[in-house]
Amino acid sequence: MSASASLGVATKLAQQELLERLDHFSLAPKLVVEIGSALATRPDGLRQKFPRARIVAVTEPGEGRAVVRRGGRLSLRALFGKLPGFRAQVEHVEAPSVNLPFADASVDVVVADCLLAGSDRLDAVLAEVGRILRPGALFLWNTPGPGSRRDQAYARTDFIDMHDIGSALGRAGFAEPVLDVDRLGDVEVIQVAAFAGAQASGEIFVAVDSIGRRSRTSS
Repeated sequence: MSASASLGVATKLAQQELLERLDHFSLAPKLVVEIGSALATRPDGLRQKFPRARIVAVTEPGEGRAVVRRGGRLSLRALFGKLPGFRAQVEHVEAPSVNLPFADASVDVVVADCLLAGSDRLDAVLAEVGRILRPGALFLWNTPGPGSRRDQAYARTDFIDMHDIGSALGRAGFAEPVLDVDRLGDVEVIQVAAFAGAQASGEIFVAVDSIGRRSRTSS
């Protein structure tokens, strides 16, 4: 299997793992934010998981499908949000992951698929995610780890060690973090789950005992 094929298969397996981890929680979110758009646009993705929620996919400037006004205002909601029963399939906005266009404590779930937050911006990204999440809200994230093969796909990647991610989650005020490392072919994937704030609200999220590790292979 070529390096590019191995990476593609590993990416799909990591996405599926993240989606399955959502089933470990009893969730009834009103607003779900994905940093990226792969899970929001999959037929079996976030819209299927949360059919009643407002789902917003945030991509870095220049990388996404911009249907936004300047300043990060969501034009779909601005144009149609007042219509009775209106629910966009997925809303898209371009914004840096260190400056997300959401109010403090306004988001119920944040998921981030294959988010590469280098050591120079890890704290800033986690602080921003923590800012927009309601107390006790859920954050799920996967990212390639330092055990990934150094091929062209990751030639300039600043990988973050699992222990450094755990320390950064603590600095950002996240509670009950669970971190697993999976080997998917040539790619090492760090899976992260944590709650915003020191105490869960108990109104939206009820955690199952723990998030189990499921070993995957891409062969």
